Amino acid sequence: MEDLAQTVMDQLRVNDGASPFVALATWKNYRTDQWYHVVIVPVTNNGTMSYNVETLQWTVYRSVDQHQFDQDWKPEKLCNFATVEQAAQFLMSTAKSRHHANKNTDLPYVPFSIGTLTLELINKPPMELENVEGITHMIEILAHMRPPVEV
Repeated sequence: MEDLAQTVMDQLRVNDGASPFVALATWKNYRTDQWYHVVIVPVTNNGTMSYNVETLQWTVYRSVDQHQFDQDWKPEKLCNFATVEQAAQFLMSTAKSRHHANKNTDLPYVPFSIGTLTLELINKPPMELENVEGITHMIEILAHMRPPVEV
């Protein structure tokens, strides 16, 4: 019986680790040159997926260059959420807390990108997601993403 339990645990751990794909939300303040990033990293531990949250605020002039990325990209590990919905709610709450409406129709949104965490992803123009459902859907897609197949 102990052998069976060990076999089950070993099998659950086969896919343990962090996904190579992340969700990146970046709020940019061009008046102060401050960029605030929130990275959602899907992780699997003992066969259970959860979502690590990492944050970083730094000074960026127009775009991030390779030297700045290599030297200064050191996000803080903030927390972990058990569900994708909780991670999406965190991003939407962050958007609401950072939002300064210019008019009544100006709503908070999450400037959102998905992919491998590279300099290109950080500088990529983001999608603008305005609700938790859309954010949840995009984070869920990360679980199904795989690296491109070379032909």
